[in-house]
Amino acid sequence: MQNPNSSRTKRFAAVLGWALLLMCLPQNAYSRSGTITSFDVPGATGGTFAQIVNEEGRIAGSYVDASGTHAFVRSERGVITSFDPPGSSQTYPKGMNEDGAITGSYYDVSGTAHGFLRDEHGKITTFDVQGATYGTFPLSINDDNAITGFYNDASFTAHAFVRGEHGPIRTFDVQGATFGTFAQSINKSGAVAGSFGDAMGQHGFLRDPQGVFATFDAPGTGTIEIPSTNVESLNDGGTITGFYYPPSIYHGFARDPQGTITMFDAPGSDYTLPMSINKGGSVAGSYWTPGFQAAHGFVRDPQGVITTFDPPSAAFTFAYSINSAGIIAGTYLGFDGFNHSFLGFVRTVADE
Repeated sequence: MQNPNSSRTKRFAAVLGWALLLMCLPQNAYSRSGTITSFDVPGATGGTFAQIVNEEGRIAGSYVDASGTHAFVRSERGVITSFDPPGSSQTYPKGMNEDGAITGSYYDVSGTAHGFLRDEHGKITTFDVQGATYGTFPLSINDDNAITGFYNDASFTAHAFVRGEHGPIRTFDVQGATFGTFAQSINKSGAVAGSFGDAMGQHGFLRDPQGVFATFDAPGTGTIEIPSTNVESLNDGGTITGFYYPPSIYHGFARDPQGTITMFDAPGSDYTLPMSINKGGSVAGSYWTPGFQAAHGFVRDPQGVITTFDPPSAAFTFAYSINSAGIIAGTYLGFDGFNHSFLGFVRTVADE
């Protein structure tokens, strides 16, 4: 049996390790908004795109070189390892758990998307959901190696799935989801959050570990003809984040375990796009300024205070993931015209 204190010890060690690492970063990596550093996969002529940071500080994503799009994982010490499932022409990691197991999708030479699981030892298993005529798309993995995502059937309708630790796959749909069910995130308990579409628009859902659904819409979405609630992330405490579209612009939201929804916007934003929520309730994402003139990163702390940031030399910043230590991973388009990845700790008001 696993020592119940081992995960807590590992998380404490990870936080301490990150604190020491960030203290040792070069002076030019520091900014008023915190400690941010950039990195690239060697040989990535077409850009490096970080997508996930896990509790241990490992980062996964994809990069582009002359031969195609490949996956990478960057260790806590900065060592980068690239990988591809067999037969892949494009590989896209989307989820990583505390042990370092990674899931995502890859495309074969015919353009069909399949799912993969790369375990913490580097062994890759590929899989498809039965009936997935037009692709299998895993998006999230929890610490029990349960994976969720969606697949497209022969009519291009999306259905959600959960793949168990040992491989069995169960599919599901929200009742009345005539335009697809898209599972986005799975937490430690096995609860799944995502979005679904019907004739009235796009809505959010939460499916508990027993398979019971709760559906919801962000406030104000019913005031327009086609509302849109987009779920992005679910944490272990049951809080959901994402964005929604009432008239004219996108707003961020957080839905607590009791179902109360709070909307928020980054300052000066026309489009606020939360992407990730950590165990403590901090949210990371990006926002666009009016006219799409620039994109910046933001962190919203559990008290609702929003801090904006950009890596040095970033023209457009896209934050995708935040772990419990407050480490953020993402991508930015630099003034040099290339896409780079970044990691860092953004100092919020609560940290000062």
